[in-house]
Amino acid sequence: MISYQIYSFIHILSLMVTVGALAGIAFHVMQGGTKANLTNRKSLAIIHGVGLMLALVAGFGMIARTGYSFSTSYWLYVKLVCWLLLGAFPALAYKNILPKWSAFVILMTVVGLAVWAVTFKPF
Repeated sequence: MISYQIYSFIHILSLMVTVGALAGIAFHVMQGGTKANLTNRKSLAIIHGVGLMLALVAGFGMIARTGYSFSTSYWLYVKLVCWLLLGAFPALAYKNILPKWSAFVILMTVVGLAVWAVTFKPF
């Protein structure tokens, strides 16, 4: 039985790793880089994927420990949408769906929205 504190630690650590990988991708795209000329693309993709998976598992572990439910805690949907956006971020950045000049700002906005939702639990 894993405690809430362990889940919380894994969740925060995995999000720091994920955002670090995504920040690297964002700055690469902002400097005009493409998917083809990124030398550590495979490493960043692995770090991104493992970080997202650990964040999801630890997040659901924390939900189970605290007794929150998707039927009553709608802020969990905001967190889930933010997780999906973080997962899609590399594809959105490399396919020029996100404006190159604002990739990092959009990344930080999504992360800020997730932190806001979990801190204030507005709905």
